[in-house]
Parts: sequence; C-alpha cells; structure tokens
Amino acid sequence: MGVVRSSLYAGRSADTGRLFASDPCGVILACVPELQLGTCKTDRFGGGVQFSGMRYTAFISYRHIESDRRWAKWLHVTLESYRIPKSLRKAGAASGRLGRVFRDEEELAASSDLSREVTSALEDSRYLLVVCSPSTPASRWVNEEIKQFAKLGRQDNILALLTAGEPEQSFPPAMSQLGVEPLAADVRDGSRHGKRDAELRIVATLLGCRFDDLRQREQERRLRRAMALLAIMASASILFAMLAVVAVVQLNTAKSRQLAVSSLYVLNDDPELAVMLATEGISVRRTGEAEEALREAMLHFGLRHILKGHKGGVERATFTPDGKRIATGGDDGTVRIWNTETGAPILVIQAHKRAVNSVAFSPDGWLLVTASGSRISETGGRTVRVWDAGSGKLLHELKLIQGYAVDAKFSHDGKFVVTADSEGFALVWDASSGKLKMVLQGHAAGLTHASFAPDDRSVFTSSSDWKAAKWDLASGRPVRVYLHHSDVYGLALSADGKFAATAERGYAQVESAMNLKPWCEIRGHDADHDVLDVAFSPDGRLVATAGSEGVSLVATIGALPPSEGFCPVTTLSGHNGSVNKVIFTPNGESVLTASDDHTARVWDSKTGRLVTPLLGHAGIVNDVDVSGDGRYAVTASADGTARIWQINATLPRVTLPGEGGILSPARFQALTWQGSSVSLWDIRDGHQILKLDGQTGNVIEAAFSANGDLALTASEDGTARVWDGSSGKLLRTFRADMSPLTHATFSHDGNFVAVVSQDNVGRVWNVNTGKLTSELRGHTGFVNSIMFSSDSGRLVTASEDHTVRIWNTVNGSTMLVYRGHAGPVRRASFTADGERVVSVSPGTGNDTTREWNNEPVRIWNARTGADIFHLLGHNDAIEDAILSGDGKLVVTSSYDRTARVWDATTGVNLSELRGHIERIDGATFSPDGNFVATVGGDCDMRVWDARSGRILLVFAGNCFGATQFSPDGALIMAKPSRIPGIHTGTVDILSCEVCIDTDKLLTLERERVKRSLLASERDRYLR
Repeated sequence: MGVVRSSLYAGRSADTGRLFASDPCGVILACVPELQLGTCKTDRFGGGVQFSGMRYTAFISYRHIESDRRWAKWLHVTLESYRIPKSLRKAGAASGRLGRVFRDEEELAASSDLSREVTSALEDSRYLLVVCSPSTPASRWVNEEIKQFAKLGRQDNILALLTAGEPEQSFPPAMSQLGVEPLAADVRDGSRHGKRDAELRIVATLLGCRFDDLRQREQERRLRRAMALLAIMASASILFAMLAVVAVVQLNTAKSRQLAVSSLYVLNDDPELAVMLATEGISVRRTGEAEEALREAMLHFGLRHILKGHKGGVERATFTPDGKRIATGGDDGTVRIWNTETGAPILVIQAHKRAVNSVAFSPDGWLLVTASGSRISETGGRTVRVWDAGSGKLLHELKLIQGYAVDAKFSHDGKFVVTADSEGFALVWDASSGKLKMVLQGHAAGLTHASFAPDDRSVFTSSSDWKAAKWDLASGRPVRVYLHHSDVYGLALSADGKFAATAERGYAQVESAMNLKPWCEIRGHDADHDVLDVAFSPDGRLVATAGSEGVSLVATIGALPPSEGFCPVTTLSGHNGSVNKVIFTPNGESVLTASDDHTARVWDSKTGRLVTPLLGHAGIVNDVDVSGDGRYAVTASADGTARIWQINATLPRVTLPGEGGILSPARFQALTWQGSSVSLWDIRDGHQILKLDGQTGNVIEAAFSANGDLALTASEDGTARVWDGSSGKLLRTFRADMSPLTHATFSHDGNFVAVVSQDNVGRVWNVNTGKLTSELRGHTGFVNSIMFSSDSGRLVTASEDHTVRIWNTVNGSTMLVYRGHAGPVRRASFTADGERVVSVSPGTGNDTTREWNNEPVRIWNARTGADIFHLLGHNDAIEDAILSGDGKLVVTSSYDRTARVWDATTGVNLSELRGHIERIDGATFSPDGNFVATVGGDCDMRVWDARSGRILLVFAGNCFGATQFSPDGALIMAKPSRIPGIHTGTVDILSCEVCIDTDKLLTLERERVKRSLLASERDRYLR
C-alpha cells in the first residue's frame, strides 16, 4: 500500500483488487484513475466503501441456539442502528448509517451445500461477523460460511464477537484451518461498558478507523448529545416551571376570587371578617374582585379607634355635645377624655375610688359630672363630682345625704345638676357653686333614673318602689305619681316634653308627660324578663326598648292614644344576651343597641332590619352613645376598652363657612371665601390656619399653584391677588380694569397668572416680575374657561362665541381658532402632553326649551385643529367634560342624567355612571383617576369607580354645586350650589376613605382591624 499524502492511504480492494484512496477511517475520497481496474463509488449508507453489486456491509454468522441467537440479534440491531459521527461522514452523504447487515432467521435444512440465499448474501457482504461461544465450533454451517467467505478472497475481513469461553474453545475450526486470526470483540462480561467497547471495535474495523479515534469521536458525540439533552431538559424544566407558575397563578386567581365572594357573603353579618377575607384574597393574588370586595367591606366596617387605658371594665361612654370629644368612665374609678377623630387620649381624671357608673357633659361641653358607688361598699361612694372638662380640675364635690349615686345629669341650660341615689332621694344642685338647692323626697326605694324636663321646670324620676314621678322644681313636690307593676328600670322623655316612657318587667309604657296618664303599652317582650332601657327618637314619634331577654322593640306613637291600648311595634331580633342600652341616631333613622353578647348593633328604625353589627369586643357591652352629628358611635365594654365607630360615612367631616372654596392640590388645605373675606383652613380637623388680609371686592374664583405654595384670588373689582400659601402674605396685586373677573388660573410652573374678565379679554401676568405679559383679545362672547398647557407656553380658552382659541403665553397672539362646535363652548382642556384639546358644548338650543342638538364632545389636534374623534353616546346635551390628572380619561356629564368615562386616547366608552334622577351638572376625578364624584339637579353627590361604574357612596340632599378631591383622594370638598334659594353658605369636607389606592387601603385596613382570623375561620375559608 503506497502513501498518497500524509493523511490519505492508497490500497487495493481485497475482494476485487480495485484501487482506492481513503482517509485513516476508510472513507473513500476518490478512485485513483491511473490505477483503476474497475469502478468504485461513495458508500451511500455511510462513510465506507460500497463496491458495485454489494448489498451488505456485513454478514452475521452464528449457531442457531438461543444464547448465540440473542447475541446475533443484538449485533444486527446495533450495527444497523449505529450513526456514524458527522466528522467521519463524507460531505453530502445522504445517510449516516453503516449500511445493511445480513442475519438469517431460520435453521438451514440439512444439506451438503449452503442455501443459495446465504451464498448470495455472503458474496454481497464486505465483512463476515462470527458470533463465537464454546458451542460455536460444533456448528457445521458456521464453518461453511467462514470457508465460503474466505474463498471470495476476504479472509482479512472476518471478525469475531467472543461471547463466552476462551478463543481456542470458541473459534470455529475453519479459522484455524485457514490461518485466520480475526479481531475479537469481547462481550464476555455482559456489561454495558463491555458491549459498548465491542460495538466500537467492530464499527472501527468496518470504517477502517483506529478504535481510539472512533472512541474519542464517539465520546465527543455523546457529550454533545448529553449537552443537547441537558439543554432540552433545561428547556423542558423552564417550560414546566412556566406552566407551574401559570398553574399557581390560575390557582391563586381562583382562590382570590373565591375569598372575594366569601367576603361579600359575610358582609352584612360580620363586616370585620369580610375585610379580613378580602385582604387575604389580595395577599393571595391582587384581583379586581378582591380589591372591590375590600372596598365594599371597608365601607361597611365602621371601627375607627380602640380606646385603651382603663384597668378593668369600661362602664360608661358619652360624647360632648359637639361630638369632638368622648368621656369614658371605668371600674378603676378614672374618667378619660379622648379625641373622637384621632382616638388620642386628651386627659385622665382620677375621679373616684370605685367604679364610675355615671358620666355626663354639660350642654356646652365644658363641665363634666361623674358619679360612683355600689351596694358592696358605700365608703367613698357618696360623692358626685363636677369637673372642668378641659383641664380635668375638680370644681365641686356634691356629697349625698346617704347611699350612693346611680345617676347624675345636667339641666338643659347647664345651670343645675340632678342626682339620683340608692336611698330614694333626688337632689338638685347649683352647677356653678356646687350647693344643694333642693331635695326631692318621696320614693320608698332606691332610684333608677332622674332627668330634667326639656323646659327644666320639673324633674322625672323612676324607682324600684314600682313608681315613676314628676316633680315641680318650684315647690319641690311631686306633681304626678304613676304606679307600675314592678320595679321601674328605665325612664325617658321626648325632646318636645310631650311624652314620657318607662320600662319595667315584661313591657314598657308611654305616658303623657303632663300628667303621667298612660298613652299606650309597648308589648312584645318576654313577661319574665326586664325591660332595662327606653329611648325616644329625636322627633318623639318612636320609642325603642331594651330587654334582658335580648329583644328590642321600636314602637310608633300616634297622635291619639290607640283604641286597643297598644303601640304598634317593630321587633329588633338578633342579640344573644341582655340588651343593656338603646339609643336613636340624631336623624331617628337608626337605633343602636348594646348587649351582653359582646356586640352592639345598628338597626333601621322603620323596618327593624339589621344595618350593621359592631363586632370586636371581648366582653359585655355596657353602654353606647352617638355623636350629635350622627357620624360616630362609641361603645363601652367590660373587656376594658371603648371603641369608636363611624356609623354614617356620608355626613360632613368638617363644615367650613363660605360661599365658595378650593382645595390645595398638594396640601390638606382649603381656601374659602364669602364676599371679600378669605380664609385658609386645615381640612383634616377644620381649624382656621389664617385669614387673608388685604382682599377688596367680592371673590369670584380662586386657585392654588401646583405645589400649593401660592394662592390666587380673582374679584368683582377687576383685581387678582397672589398670596403666600403659608404665611397669607399678599405678594402681588394685578388690576385688569374695572370689569369684574370671572376666571383665574396659575401656569403649571407657577410663573404666570391668567385671568378672564367680563369684557371677554384674558390677561397674563408674570408672577415674579409683576408685569403684564400679554392680553388675549379676539373672543366676541363670554369666556367660560381658560387653561395653560403643561409647558406653560400656550393657553386655551372656550367661549360662548362657539369657538376655542389657543394663544401664545408670551405675546398673546392667536395660534389657532377651532370652530367645530355649533353652540357655546363650556370648557376646553389640554391633554397632559399638550397635543390634543378636549372641548365640550351643549350644542344649539337652550335650557328653557330643552331642545339641544346633542352635540358630542370633540377631541382635536392642538397644532392643526383637525378633529381626531368625537365622544358619542349621550342622548341629551352634555354639560361638561373633565380630564383626569394624567390626561388618560375623560368624564362627561349630561342632561340625560348620566355621566360617562372615556379613554382619552381612543375615545372608547369605559363606563356609564347611572343613578342620578336629574341632570348631572358636574363631575371630577380623584387624583389617581380611579374614582369620579358627580353632582346633579337631584341635590345628591355620588362617588363611583371610574372604570367599572360601580357606585361607592351617595351623599344625599345637600344640593352640592361642585366637588374636588384632596391630594390623597380620601376627602372630598363639596362646594355649595349657586342656584338661588338653595345656597347653604357652607363648604363641606366629606370622607371617602375608600377612594384611595389599594396599597393605602391595605394600610388603613391594618390600622383598623385589630384581630386575626380565628383557627375555625381559617379552616372554613382558607383551606
């Protein structure tokens, strides 16, 4: 064999003598033309040589016994399935296989010659592979196949697979006879590694490669395969991880929604649990359903503060007449004063040595009377004390004749105090001096109650001697005495002084306050239980009772005594323990009860429906009181705490004097005005920060700069003034002319002020220099609105002359006139990027005929004036269109009694706000754009979720003119209506604590909810 080149070998085919050139692994590269004796071609089955007419790469010879047959089958499958490494294949080869391998499947019939089929296969095979085991030498046919293959001149192409025994025992005799020493691939250990080595040795021979080279390349291939498999597995792992994440997300989404449903399900029975379940839903996954459930639950859950400090139970709790403070009396003998809004402690009074059983404020809230004592020990218990409610200073000690005090109250004018004691005496004292004025003596047993009549001319008492009495304070004698059937536990007087109500065992009774003659009986209590308390509604038409069997009744009092003698009643059922106290809200629409079952409850006084339970106390609820404005309730419990609850979220938080007002966009401050009087207020507590001195002329409109540092007022005398928002100092005065100003605004950077006057002219001043920058002249009708672009370089105005104009701030030139509207333009606003303008007109028509042409809101290009799209959907005139702070949403208000929220970039209608029963006059967004407040001709203000259109709150009946949200969205300023005859003269600050983003709402929830889910609740709702 001669060398063709260093990496190639030349040789002659052993079977045909044809010359060829090959690489070290036997891959045919080319026939050698000058030595060519026949024809050759590239092996289409792999990288080796295929000679003309040869069908098989190898012929497997084996003895047809089970063990050798298994090895022959393994060898057959292994070789035909083997893929030649790419680096050993000839370029362009169609397949990476070795080629076909012959293996007969049946024993040959006894014959002196091999079958024609086998002979043909041997002739067409390049290699003979002999399976050798100790049983092989005995096979006649294996020997014959070896001899026949050797006759073909291919004895060098005989290979052996040694499966058992030693070579001399396992090689057929023909090999020795022919002098053949075949390569023996050894699989005798039967291991996977041994089989793999044997496979590679045989394959290396078939390819003409060195075994080590092939093994190295095979290892490289296996490494690549492993890496590829690893990559596939990694990809699969990532995919499975993603699928797992998706599955977890879907599972959590479903769980979150399930908890939201559970929250709404328990909302009416347990608002606190509803809040916790919604919060759990958000913690699992923040779904829209869970967020809505939390808002809904927080609206119903009224707990505001838990008042802790008493050592032992809290017996009494009462509000000051203005509702700003609360006094609690405890078993520890202390009286504590608290701030209603914040729950902060104000004052601690060490009032008595024993439990405080009565606490009452004077009508002006500056004095406090407390009483203490018990049947166990009367030592130190005969004293009633009067205190300065502001300082806690003791003013007077009212020493009783004997026994202990069970009740103490001020007269309605605050000049006197009446005490009721355990020995049957009612004593009247001078509140200013502490001197005893009168002793009302006549009851034969301890008193249970004593009260002044509304006119303060008489006192009513009830006693355990089965009597109620009316005493004349002029003479000190009883005017009327009414005998009951048992101890009289409670007594109440109507506000008009017409009726008295008393409570005893099994029933209550309404009497004429003039002569204590029965008016009607209140039946419905268990005859074996006591009626412990009675209370009149503020208008005197209803009476509520509290029964020891857990039932309360609300009785209606007619103009005349009922013929059958009984008042019609509504039953309040639900308490599981004695009802200790009952009271009406100031508007008479609700009744509150306090019970031994650790709860207080709010009921609808007309229907008896449970409005909301006040849950959370861990002990008997001894007392409940309601603030004078009806916003708050306070409960006192044996668990050592008092709790403040908001029971009416729609009442004003703060009321400020003024005919107009505006909120700071950056601070919790409001500017209000009435005539030429202008004041700055803190909207959180309603205290006046300062009054702006120097204003002349009635204020028409005001504005704050974006950072709240500056305030602007525009007045009827044609002047605009800029004030320092912190000190109230007057910084600039700008005079237009004698024409009253109508609108005023700051530029976004606070450097410019723009005002409009009734002469249809706009003017721009530089705040820093005080100079008039430009005049905006061109409108021929009243200018309804003016607004700066976000870069302060342009202004847009809307006018009654049916046009919108865009102006240059610096020189006042008209940059664009938009004439797309057919009627007066009410408002025009730049979008946040200044590229578009949103303008609104009711179209042609008038309010008298109500024949408007339903013109749509138009959104157009602020550079070219070209219409981009119209907001279509209202079926009556559109009153206004307001952009959200980020410019992404538009809310429109219409005569058709609806408001609509639109996507400002696409014009898509996102929600319809339907609920007002009259036209909607205006709407405004919360700072984050998530909520909308609307006001309408029905005098209601409504708060909505902007995108879903779900209503959150209704503030009814105050005829609000306009609204504005505080910077955090939790407060809303309701400005008075400008409609003649219904002007209130006040600006209301209303609470909308749920009008905040979810994160802030969760923070609020953590402040309000004072317990965790019980184990039973977790088992029921979380598993």
